[in-house]
Amino acid sequence: MKKKSLIAYFALPLLLGCASSPQTLPRTTTTSSSIKRMIVHDDTRGERVLVNLITPAEWNSRYKDGLIENKSIVLPDPPPLELVSNDDEFRSLDSIAGAVIGTAVDFIQGQIKKEAAKHERQFHGMTYATDFWVDATPKYVAFEIVRFTDQHPEVPASGNNELRPLKDAAYRLICAFQYSEYDPRICTIKPVYLKINSAKAKVTKQGGKYRIESKADVFLSGSWISSTDAFVTQDLAEAGFKQGSYDLEKSQAMYATWNSSKSTWSGEGGLDKLTYGYFRTPPVSGDRWKAAEVQYKSTLREIGTSNSTDSINRRSRAKEQLIAAYSGGAFKLSVVVTETDKSRAKETLIKIADYIGEQKESIIKAVEK
Repeated sequence: MKKKSLIAYFALPLLLGCASSPQTLPRTTTTSSSIKRMIVHDDTRGERVLVNLITPAEWNSRYKDGLIENKSIVLPDPPPLELVSNDDEFRSLDSIAGAVIGTAVDFIQGQIKKEAAKHERQFHGMTYATDFWVDATPKYVAFEIVRFTDQHPEVPASGNNELRPLKDAAYRLICAFQYSEYDPRICTIKPVYLKINSAKAKVTKQGGKYRIESKADVFLSGSWISSTDAFVTQDLAEAGFKQGSYDLEKSQAMYATWNSSKSTWSGEGGLDKLTYGYFRTPPVSGDRWKAAEVQYKSTLREIGTSNSTDSINRRSRAKEQLIAAYSGGAFKLSVVVTETDKSRAKETLIKIADYIGEQKESIIKAVEK
C-alpha cells in the first residue's frame, strides 16, 4: 500500500468524523401545534450563563405564571424569624515519513479525545449578595441558573429589549429555599422547575432518542463578623440534583408546586419528590445583632411593667429596632451543571483513540517499508 493511501486510510475517515460537529441534528419532531422543533446539541456559540436570586415579589410578578402555560407554580412564603440570640461561633448544621505519520496519528488521537469530551460538558455560574435577611425575614424564595446561546438568546434578534419567554432559554433550573416554619435559619433546597431546550454536550441518538443526564451541584457559603469581632467564612450548603435521562426531543418542562392548605408538593417529572437539606442559612453579623439585643433588653428593664402609653410606644419602637438589626447576611451561591450524553459515544471514541495510540508504532513501520 502506498504511503499516501495508508495515511488516507487511517486519517481521512477519522478526521472527517471529528470535523463534523453540526449545531443541529437532522431529526425533527412535530408538536401538537404542528410546529417542527429541531433537536439542538453541541450548542455553545454565544453562551451566557447567569445565576439569579429571586424575591417573593419577583416570583409572583414574572415566574409564577410565566414558566408553564395555563399553570401556576406556587412557592411557600418565607416565615419571619422569632428572634433569639445567635451563637458567638457558628457550627455547621452539617525517520521523516515516520515523523509525519507519527504526528498525524497523534493529531487524530487528540481530535478523537477532544470529540469525546464534547459528550460530557459543564457550565457554571455564581452570584454574591449581602442581604439574605431583611428585618428578620429571608429575602429570597428561590434562585435559578439559566443558560442562553445564539440559538436560544435572552433577547430576540429583532433588536428590541423585550425578554423572550422564560421557557425559551437553552437551560433553566429553578430551586426554591424552603425555610423551617419553626426556625427559618434552617432551610431545605428544592428543585421546582427544569427545562432543557438545547444541550451543551454533544448527543448521539440511542434507542431512537436523544437523551442526556443533567446534574446540578449547588454550593452556598456565608461570611460574617462574630460577636467577638472575628471574620468568619463557612460553607453552609452543598446539594446535588440529577435528572438521569432527559429526552431532548420532548424537552418536557418538569415542575413542582406548593399546596399551602395541605403543606405538600405536587407536579410533573418527579421534582415534587426531591428535597435536599437541611442547611444553615447565612447568618447576620453577630456584633451588630448583639449590640441591638443589649439595647433592647436595656430598654425593657427601664420600662419595667409599666403599661402607660409612653411605655407601650417605647416597647414597640425597641422591638422594631431589634427586628431591623437582624438584616444582612453576606453569601456566595455557585451552581455547576454537568451534561452527559446517555449513549456510549464518549466511551467508544475514547477506546478508538486509545487503540490508535497503541497502534502508532506499527502504523509508522508499515509506512516506512
